[in-house]
Amino acid sequence: MKPNLYELERLTGRKLDTDEAIVKAGRQLLERGVSLVVISMGGDGAIVMNSEAAYRVRPFAIQPLSTVGAGDSMVAVMAYCLLENRPLEELARWSVAAGTVTASKAGTQVCTYEEIISHAGQVSIAPLSM
Repeated sequence: MKPNLYELERLTGRKLDTDEAIVKAGRQLLERGVSLVVISMGGDGAIVMNSEAAYRVRPFAIQPLSTVGAGDSMVAVMAYCLLENRPLEELARWSVAAGTVTASKAGTQVCTYEEIISHAGQVSIAPLSM
């Protein structure tokens, strides 16, 4: 599941203004049977979590040109990583890299596999308490 922060706030009916509050809301989704939650936060990155771990993922700096397709790029990479049984940390890095690269492109252009690979190492990731 990949809600953005606004969607997650609407779903929970409350403002989520700290990482701790976002993780708590994500944990509630996991408790309802969702196996993966990626909360996208635009230029602030994402919180990525499953029942075992949670990560705060921050993108590299870009000049944003268009957000069209950024969320879709994240979801596509999430699906790829799940199909390939990639670890959660890799899914987190790659999905944020995909969304960030796509946001750096004009119009409806999206990232390529090669761009994801070359930029994933620039994504910062830190574990969060569940």
